[in-house]
Amino acid sequence: MIIYHGSIKKFNYFNKETVVQKLNNDIDTIGFWFTSDIASVKPFAIGTETVNQISETEFWEDRTPKVVRAEKPVRGFIYKVFMDEPNLKEYQSDSEDS
Repeated sequence: MIIYHGSIKKFNYFNKETVVQKLNNDIDTIGFWFTSDIASVKPFAIGTETVNQISETEFWEDRTPKVVRAEKPVRGFIYKVFMDEPNLKEYQSDSEDS
């Protein structure tokens, strides 16, 4: 079976250490979520990260630029997974377009 997983993080394999995931809607989840619909994982591969950068518009009294915190857009990864596991838990979607 071919399934897909979207994530901001890059990894080479799914393991128990990375099982707790931070989702973009501030809900943490335990486990990995997969789908056979690649379009469904795309929103999980796009997000933001907080970075510190030198400001181009804000300066200290001595005219040195301030370091400001900003949200930077991040493109993550869509993983195509080949799964051969007979005991997977399958959930039905509640969305209208499923």
